[in-house]
Amino acid sequence: MRRFGCRANARYAPLALVAVACGVSSARADRYEATVAIRPVVSLARLAEDGALKPASVVGGGFAGGVAWGLRNWLDVDLELAATTMAEARYPDAMVRVSDNLVAGELRRTTRIAQLRAGATMRLGVGWVPTVHVGLGAGARARTAATLRVTSGGGIDLAPDDAPAELTLDVVALIRVGLDHRITRRWTVGLAAGATQSFGSGAPDVQVLDAAVSFAYSWYPLW
Repeated sequence: MRRFGCRANARYAPLALVAVACGVSSARADRYEATVAIRPVVSLARLAEDGALKPASVVGGGFAGGVAWGLRNWLDVDLELAATTMAEARYPDAMVRVSDNLVAGELRRTTRIAQLRAGATMRLGVGWVPTVHVGLGAGARARTAATLRVTSGGGIDLAPDDAPAELTLDVVALIRVGLDHRITRRWTVGLAAGATQSFGSGAPDVQVLDAAVSFAYSWYPLW
């Protein structure tokens, strides 16, 4: 963080008022700043499922953590790892094959997501710092084996033919906006909200909205 002073000179009396208005110093974000951040995250996901009439909306929680490097006073590039576990998704009007027969019931499944994402962040302030982040990445999506709850006959759980536990790969795009507050030269806290689109390979696409609190530490390895 560089600091620039604003001094009054006795030979330039009219500038004295300007010096008082400027105060002791002002600051701006700096290039060559390295940052490590961690973000506890809460999420709301839209999860589709083959055989279900409409997607399920489920809540989830997890974390994101990463590193960033300041290319300019206003621009960072960063790399982050994110992991989220969703609550069990329920699809009340599903129809799937069980032992090669079509059966209707409530389909249930749990999804866990891990993603590695690279992106760029614009920093638009000093003490209070609005941020805009865009990124791309790759993800792995683990889904448990689905069960079909059939209420007739007292309620039993069946295993659909085509919904075993599986791990699939995604291509990920995201955008995030936030507001950071620099507490000291090194430490920053912030709030952020984002949207992620995962394009599935062999699985339906996923849309996620999330909110996070961030804690970041910065230093200047080239100084």
